[in-house]
Amino acid sequence: MHELIRSSALTGYSDLVLKLGGDPEKLLRRFRWTQDIIEQQDAAISYRSLIQLMELTAAKLNCRDFGLRLAQVQNIHILGPLAIIALHSETVEHALRSIIQQLDYYSPVCCARLDTNTNPARPILTFEAALTGEPNRRQTVELAIGDAHRELLILSDGQFIPRAVLFRHSPLATKATYFKHFQVHPKFDQEVNGIVITPDDLARPLKANDPYLRRVVVDYVKHSTGRQPHDATSQVDFLIRKLLSGTRCTLRVVAQHLALHERTLQRRLEREGNTFEEVLDGVRRQLARSLLTESMMPVAQIAMSLGYSEQSAFNRACRRWFGSSPLQIRRSGGSFQGVANKGPRGRRKSNTRNGSAHTTAGQPSRPPKRA
Repeated sequence: MHELIRSSALTGYSDLVLKLGGDPEKLLRRFRWTQDIIEQQDAAISYRSLIQLMELTAAKLNCRDFGLRLAQVQNIHILGPLAIIALHSETVEHALRSIIQQLDYYSPVCCARLDTNTNPARPILTFEAALTGEPNRRQTVELAIGDAHRELLILSDGQFIPRAVLFRHSPLATKATYFKHFQVHPKFDQEVNGIVITPDDLARPLKANDPYLRRVVVDYVKHSTGRQPHDATSQVDFLIRKLLSGTRCTLRVVAQHLALHERTLQRRLEREGNTFEEVLDGVRRQLARSLLTESMMPVAQIAMSLGYSEQSAFNRACRRWFGSSPLQIRRSGGSFQGVANKGPRGRRKSNTRNGSAHTTAGQPSRPPKRA
């Protein structure tokens, strides 16, 4: 999967940095970017570098809510033609599902999901970046959730107030700062990054509903992206991240989502030098490191959210991945490096049995914690 995102993700970046007393050109040069590149809007830039730029900028400017501030100067139009598709949908829910369906036009790394089934009274829009490594991505996560909030405000004609805002990481700024951005106090150290919405908000009809224009733009986006499927490893990685904390994530379940036989999916992964167990192990490893170093979520809860029915199994996995216990990893913070275990395409095999995300059969993991 290409680790890219449209340069429109940095809309307003330079003006905001200048306003805060910084030098945007100097910061951009660290990543071999120029002002011209980010002003192109439709250029493709490295998502990994975007994460590093956001963290560096927040640190250099001593601005702990930089990601949220950047979201405040952006709007739905950073999505380009996806904004037109959304604005000309029938309802807010239709708009969100359309964005999610076509999101790889904006970035194949971004994974969004609208869950209206787990708790129909409290639908939740979640975000995840399918990117290994880069444990310190909090500014980019807050930018993404801030952008989603802004998009919901626009789709709802300014009438949207979230029922809850959830972050996996611990707070970066004060309660008052977060309330200023969201009009609610977010909940931290959660199992997902997301926004809880009301069914009434999803059912809200949109005023500018032009089905013909929408259809033309959908065709354009499909033609532009080619709608070519990603490699099997990327597809499996994407689905594991969506399914891991809310269901029993097995080879069979993932294969069903891809409309493939289990053996067919395994053969495709093997041709790419991977197995389902290796991809699952890599996702768990990345999420474990992120949750242990960026949040204060209890270790037992992290283990459950990663599909381990027993904390002892998670403890053993951490020692295999990092050579240290979960508590040692947490105490080391972002400076932790760990042992040199590799990700997909060369990762050491996990001890996961039968391709399941659970270490004890028949004991399903808990669904994501809701506000």
